[in-house]
Amino acid sequence: MLTGFGDAMTTTYSFIFLLLCGLGMGGAAGQATGINHKRVCIGNAGSTFLDSDFTYQSLKERFEGCTHVEGNLEMKFIRQSHYNMSFLNDIQEVTGYILILLYYPAVLSFPNLRVIQGSTLYNGNQALYVATNYHARLPEMGLRELHLPKLHEIVQGEVTFVDNRDLCYIQTIDWGDMREGLVPWFDEYGTSCTEEHVCAPNCPGGCWGSGPDMCQVLTRKNCSEICDYRCRGPTQADCCHRSCAAGCTGPSNKECLACLKFTMDDQCIEACPPRTVYQPDTFQNKPNPDFRYAYGKTCLTKCPDNAFEEGDTCVHSCSPGATTSNVPGENKCVKCDGPCPKVCDGTEEILYREHFDNGLLSNCTVIRRNIFIGTSSFDGDVFLGKQGITVELLEQLSTVQEVGGHVTIQGSHEQFTNLTFLRNLKKIYGQQLYRNSALYILSSSVQSLNLISLQRIESGDVNIKLNPQLCYADEALFERIGHRDMRVTVSHNRDLIDCVAEGHVCDPQCTPLGCWGPGPKQCARCQNAQIGDTCVASCDFFSQYAASEGTDHTPTICAHCDPECKGGCGGPGPRNCTECLHVKDGPFCRKECPISKYPDEDGVCQPCHRNCVMEKGCTGPGNALGQGGCVACHQALIDQNGVTVLECMPNGAPCSNDSFSFRVGESNILRLLGYSDGQLCQMCDHNCLGCYGAGPSSCRICKKYKREQECADECFAHQFPNLDNICQNCHRECRTCSGGSSPYDCIRCRHFEVLESENTYCAKECPPDYPYDDRKSHCVASCPENQYVNKATNVCMACHQQCLGGCFNDQRSSCFQCRNVRHGPDCLEKCPPGYMNNSGICIVDPSGVVPHMP
Repeated sequence: MLTGFGDAMTTTYSFIFLLLCGLGMGGAAGQATGINHKRVCIGNAGSTFLDSDFTYQSLKERFEGCTHVEGNLEMKFIRQSHYNMSFLNDIQEVTGYILILLYYPAVLSFPNLRVIQGSTLYNGNQALYVATNYHARLPEMGLRELHLPKLHEIVQGEVTFVDNRDLCYIQTIDWGDMREGLVPWFDEYGTSCTEEHVCAPNCPGGCWGSGPDMCQVLTRKNCSEICDYRCRGPTQADCCHRSCAAGCTGPSNKECLACLKFTMDDQCIEACPPRTVYQPDTFQNKPNPDFRYAYGKTCLTKCPDNAFEEGDTCVHSCSPGATTSNVPGENKCVKCDGPCPKVCDGTEEILYREHFDNGLLSNCTVIRRNIFIGTSSFDGDVFLGKQGITVELLEQLSTVQEVGGHVTIQGSHEQFTNLTFLRNLKKIYGQQLYRNSALYILSSSVQSLNLISLQRIESGDVNIKLNPQLCYADEALFERIGHRDMRVTVSHNRDLIDCVAEGHVCDPQCTPLGCWGPGPKQCARCQNAQIGDTCVASCDFFSQYAASEGTDHTPTICAHCDPECKGGCGGPGPRNCTECLHVKDGPFCRKECPISKYPDEDGVCQPCHRNCVMEKGCTGPGNALGQGGCVACHQALIDQNGVTVLECMPNGAPCSNDSFSFRVGESNILRLLGYSDGQLCQMCDHNCLGCYGAGPSSCRICKKYKREQECADECFAHQFPNLDNICQNCHRECRTCSGGSSPYDCIRCRHFEVLESENTYCAKECPPDYPYDDRKSHCVASCPENQYVNKATNVCMACHQQCLGGCFNDQRSSCFQCRNVRHGPDCLEKCPPGYMNNSGICIVDPSGVVPHMP
């Protein structure tokens, strides 16, 4: 099909401000921002205006002058034919989907649309959905032509045409050129199309409409087989860069019509430059001066004002577990310290099931009022119509870190044995008190408090009384976390003797200060050492180190060795390991070597050969592609067949005299082997001394012989080399020859060899002086001994085997002499019975009986 293209994308985003108005249902039009000649607009997904005039005006305000639509483009409810839709003419790219529904004008044109990215899809899988675009009762109203003459790429998503009565031409389009394997779904379309609805004569294939400018242009299927993806014509020189979408105007990544993956400045790239790059001499990463944020499919030096910086990307909302920074002027997402902040009311009254409904207490970090588990919280209150809570429901409070009022526990339940659900509670403010107490635990069924994170009670007292199962409670626990005037009462709980008898005592690793419950994780303070939230006797030699040494009043703080350490460590991080679990890079233990290095047999990272593409790495020290060498080359030397990479070369190095230069696009095999991008040096043919291309016909000088237009290691059999080693043809009667082109220079003849007295020569037939053929392709003046001339053919024929010295014909009776004996006229091997040999003549044997001769 056609191979001409429009203008290339010459400038791209350098900085984008996307105004997010109009993203909701029926919102205001999205404003566009101009960057040079580019204008980016927010799409209109979800808008449902049934009034045609209002819909048209909304679409025009939103998309007029836009070249790129960030999001989706929905053309719906345009049910009048008088509208001017030229405001769509500038659109080149849609990042989401296109929906065309209930559009009644005869023509809908997107004359410059090149790419539908499909980053969001209609109904979960549609990139282009066209349905019900006609008036059921008015046959003259309906969409007849959908003009997309420059659409060359649908990156992802399907294409569907459903119930389009009047829509013609779309069935002629080769959709597989837009993406391999793309097959549209057609259902009830073009029933009013006639034989007149055919493509213009200048269209070699499909078309989008009736005009000569509506021919479909192929940018994938018409390409040379050596092209990476797209092209602008059928030759090798027309290949586009592999980063291009929709086509190109030249071979570089700055001449793409659109970008397949990411856009940075004026070029298409595979990925945005990372934040850090590896520094081989320090064995560490360093800031990358070329770092760019990924914003959609664009690489930016700074996130737009309406987006948040999150890692190496710009986002419109933070990921789960992160929130926006509260630092003024810092427009970024930060990881939450534990659960992300959420303030909930809590209750003024006893806690019942209704307080947990609809997530009212789910994921709360701050309770503004109180947590009050009363005597009826578990059983409910029939009189008040309150349903009781379950112990499992209390786990929703496990994210609470602060309580503004009081915490009161008075409930009992056989499964309610501890306050583990408040394990993250750090502070009780006591802004509201219960019987003058900020913490009030009375007559409950709890056996331990488990308030391991509690650090401060700002106001009010502590009362823990009359809990018949409670051990692990001591006034000393609260004295260090309370305010100066706080009174602490811990009394009439389970008898200490019973607690000790049943082993309900603090772990041996706890100090006398006490604990919040059983086990080494519930100590108020560790006796010896501490790792995380657990008290231990000492740091584990094989997996931990002492981050800080203990004193008389504080434990030794242990810390885990880096995950890459094996057999212990002397400090934090991967550079203090005793041994490395995987590999060692300088002083650092790592899970794997940096991309620019490989592990040797001892697990030590060694640098790749300097000729390798460092961003792709290597598997060994060699400078050839494959195992033990580079994964990719900037520039490579390949064998004369263009298949095997002999070695990677320094980037930009000229080819040697015994090789020639060409680009990687000319070899699919090399791409499969991982060759990067740029110049290749291919070895000259083995018969060349220097060359300017592949094969023996591209030699500058021949190493041995020049045979016709090629260099060769020998001449053809019917040729001989002259003094300049140029192969010359032998005489036409020669099969092979030596040193000349006359018939006397033949080594073997095609027909006959004429045997003169001193010389021989080749001839097509025997000359008069040498008329006879000796049946060995030799012409002779007379037949050899014991042969005769066949007068009909002039061929020397063999005499009978009993002849000697010649013969007249092939009969035994025509011999000049007999080889053995003559019996009558015939030569025989021996005399017959009754005869004897007398000097070669058979005579009658006198002693025998002469047999009867017939």
